[in-house]
Amino acid sequence: MHQKVIIGVFGILLVGLGWYFWSGDIAVKNVPVQGTGSILFFGDSLVEGVGATAGHDLPSLLSKALGEPVLNYGVSRDTTRQ
Repeated sequence: MHQKVIIGVFGILLVGLGWYFWSGDIAVKNVPVQGTGSILFFGDSLVEGVGATAGHDLPSLLSKALGEPVLNYGVSRDTTRQ
């Protein structure tokens, strides 16, 4: 009996979230640009580029794609707990 209630509540929650996100009433607004500057990219070893060859880490690829400077502040061995 409890499983049916949980499944029903979960189903109602999914329908509600689907309606909220796909109703089309949400307007996304960009923050006005206040000048030029570098993009800071924080993260773990994936951002740092561990295992990637020079120029093929994520911040470098993003910088090439955007045509803007991207500073790599990735630190290997950082974990969510830290």
